[in-house]
Amino acid sequence: MGISTFALCYKLTNISIPQGVTFIDTSAFSSCSLTNISLPQGLTSIGENAFISCDSLATITFNSAVTTIYDRAYTIPARTKIIGYDPSTAKDYATKYNRTFEVISTQPINPDYTYTVTDEKAKITGYTGAGGAVTIPSNLGGFPVTSIGDYAFRGCTGLTSIDIPQSVTNIGMGAFSTCTGLTSITFNSATTTIYDYERTIPATTKIIGYDPSTAKDYATKYNITFEVINLATNDIYRGLVAYYEFEGNANDSSGNANDGNIQGKVTFENGVIKKAIKFGGVYNPGVVRVPTSDSLKFSDALCISFFTKIDDTTGVTGYGAVEKYGFHTVIAKSHDTSGTAIWSVFYDDCLSIVYFSDWYSYPQFSISGSAKVNPKNWNHVVLAITNNSAKI
Repeated sequence: MGISTFALCYKLTNISIPQGVTFIDTSAFSSCSLTNISLPQGLTSIGENAFISCDSLATITFNSAVTTIYDRAYTIPARTKIIGYDPSTAKDYATKYNRTFEVISTQPINPDYTYTVTDEKAKITGYTGAGGAVTIPSNLGGFPVTSIGDYAFRGCTGLTSIDIPQSVTNIGMGAFSTCTGLTSITFNSATTTIYDYERTIPATTKIIGYDPSTAKDYATKYNITFEVINLATNDIYRGLVAYYEFEGNANDSSGNANDGNIQGKVTFENGVIKKAIKFGGVYNPGVVRVPTSDSLKFSDALCISFFTKIDDTTGVTGYGAVEKYGFHTVIAKSHDTSGTAIWSVFYDDCLSIVYFSDWYSYPQFSISGSAKVNPKNWNHVVLAITNNSAKI
């Protein structure tokens, strides 16, 4: 959520922040009329003066114990009651600035798991649940689940299937050994490290994941049945109008024939899922042009999802001048009644995505979202727009 996203929105009294939001930037809600707000578990940071002059804000609830709050008294109004875990960064802030603090609980409890916390990251060490189809939580005790320890699920014969979230980066030795009833295990990340031991996952368990992925590599090495995640069963595929896999071209795989024409300097390289297209930059530009079509004329809603990374921060200003921390055009559309664009810019370890609508007509609006990221890593961006709202 970018700088001053909702600043001076005097009529904004309530808002629901989705779980995907990880960062609230400087003055994002300054001078709003919010009365209460609950922040998602995945929120990692709140910028300077994020809620300054929100004089009606009675409570702010932190659903994570480790959200970083900018160390300034005006970041959260003095009269606002802070609700959070004990211990937590929210309590630390309240104590430092003499704010009213209310405890959610000493720690949210999930009786199905035992876990440890190191460097504010949770590792599952055991399972005590009833079995059956299990979805491993992405968060325990307010801390992100990033690993499953050695032999954590060993001998859990009642398990039938396991779904592992994207947050898990490491699976320990023998984590699912002798889980004799386990028919399938699904990896929602293409890069989860699986301990290189033939009994980490039972030989009879079907592994479901991306292609390519570390899950497929493990299945191939130990001759275990592998199935590619069927993305087409997801609701997000309803209404799909264009899908670009960049397998050496810019053809549309959605069936709508919105194929792109490549112009200028582009190359193809490995991406997060299949291939990615790499553009030549401001001094050797390349572009993919997609002819207009009826399926690309949007009136009610639009959702765009893409992965991006920036090798060089050099970009352009809105007037076309080249500068060190300029904008990079990701998508632009201008061949019907409105013109829209998505830009990315990387500055001071912060990736910002900016959306601007209707440059040919009014009303115009723009929104932005920012996150502290590693520029050398891939970052997943989703933009959702309806008639009366937009989210990044």
